[in-house]
Amino acid sequence: MRKILVRDYGTLVNGAGHHIYNGYANAWEKLGYEVERWTNLANHKLEEYDVMMASGDIQNVSDVDRLLTFLERPRKIYMFVSPNYFPLPWGKHLNYVDNVSKNRKLVKKLNELDNIVFWSFCDTSSRPEFWEDWCRFLSE
Repeated sequence: MRKILVRDYGTLVNGAGHHIYNGYANAWEKLGYEVERWTNLANHKLEEYDVMMASGDIQNVSDVDRLLTFLERPRKIYMFVSPNYFPLPWGKHLNYVDNVSKNRKLVKKLNELDNIVFWSFCDTSSRPEFWEDWCRFLSE
């Protein structure tokens, strides 16, 4: 049975992440995965897992080379990414524009990792200018 790590927002039931990631965990279980939750990926033997994460989970990392070495370890990473550009007024909202894409070196390296699949709720092919920094979308 394949195993996947899904973010754990703990008991912050007032935050949307708690409910959203519980839903993701249930969906992975229905697909036949054994789901474990993570708060710190360094606590897991990543080579045995697929990982579900968002680009926001890595936006404040200062050591890019160490991060990339770390991200090479899981079998597969399903990384949710937001657009690098979005029209106003939503384009100023923190949940709509990706902060990782400001670090061009990091994004270039993420795009080169074969084990990462980028995904979003949007049809990224209908407005590619919003996603110009990202490649290999699951929705395409």
